[in-house]
Amino acid sequence: MNTPRWSASLRLVLLSFILLVACSRRVRQPSTVQPASTHPSILLEAGSGYACALVNGKLWAWGSNMPLFRDTGRYIRTPMAVAPGKDFVFLVGSLTEFVALDREGIAWAWGYETYGNARLKAAFEKRDFPARLFDTLRWTSVSLAYHRFAGIQRDGSLWYLGDDDCRTFGSRTYTEPVRVGVGQDWKRVDLGNVHGVAMTTGGSLFVWGQNLFGQMGNGTPQSYSPSGSCQRFQRLEGESDWTTISAVTTNVAALRADGSLWYWGDTSNASSDWHGWLVPTALRREDRWTAIATAETHTLAIRSDGTLWARGRNSSGEVGDGTTDRRAELVQVGTDRDWAAVAVSNGFSMAAKKDGSVWTWGSNRDYQLGDGTQIDRNVPGKVSIGR
Repeated sequence: MNTPRWSASLRLVLLSFILLVACSRRVRQPSTVQPASTHPSILLEAGSGYACALVNGKLWAWGSNMPLFRDTGRYIRTPMAVAPGKDFVFLVGSLTEFVALDREGIAWAWGYETYGNARLKAAFEKRDFPARLFDTLRWTSVSLAYHRFAGIQRDGSLWYLGDDDCRTFGSRTYTEPVRVGVGQDWKRVDLGNVHGVAMTTGGSLFVWGQNLFGQMGNGTPQSYSPSGSCQRFQRLEGESDWTTISAVTTNVAALRADGSLWYWGDTSNASSDWHGWLVPTALRREDRWTAIATAETHTLAIRSDGTLWARGRNSSGEVGDGTTDRRAELVQVGTDRDWAAVAVSNGFSMAAKKDGSVWTWGSNRDYQLGDGTQIDRNVPGKVSIGR
């Protein structure tokens, strides 16, 4: 069955509509620098216009104040300590909300509630953050998207909360977390605004939701009708040795056990080809990779030798190669060989080195580069973060 050939203008209209209605990035998952004798532990999260870094359990935020990290002000121009005294181990954000997990697996949140959680709604009204989301639930991994929350509890079970336009799990909206999937061997979940991807401890991937851009990865041609694009909760056939996933509204990037990097869904961020990759497709198959992060605009990856690579639209310099030229293939960013973690949002990139330093580049419209200016930058620049 052939993929339908739609005009570029129609595709642009559809993509603009989807991103306008659901304008939050889901990067994606945070990447971790494993502690060493002299290396701090770092997690990164690039939200929609803001950035967060978790350094040895201490949370720092800067950029857009949409998640309400502080009571007043539209922007946080340079890194600011958030919730001092709390010890966090996991970060995830969306356009208007941010969630961190502490060492007990308790989910703490900031921002405007979009999926029916009464505690976050009350905290928003009082500007009293962070808010504890649930009484008894303990999480190892969570993901946020527009009006959606998913997470894996400590017993390995998979849960979902919020809107479900495709009624994948039986209802259109869930105001309380419901258990989904089968078994208790779930390891990671990542949401786009219209679909989801979950990974088991055995390395299998499961996908569900709308297939507007081929992001199901199962070879089904894209459907540009939301009602006709719904796909059931299903295992992605083929390989079962996946180790890392990063999903956004339009596409998915993933790593396999051999370190190979795979991508599927929308490809227009890196090329003029408006027709998505309908099945997982290897990028630089001969190389091995240790970390990835993808957004609607671009993708970052760290190669096994510690070098940093990127591809994408690059209109704000988010690739980081000193240009604003579109990059259809992965290109090396600088020459350093000590990169350890990456995170991305639309038009904006973050990375951490093994020494614990945090670097940013790309769009700076909302002060998300953390340098106190609104000047874009097309090469990585170091962020000044207290320890």
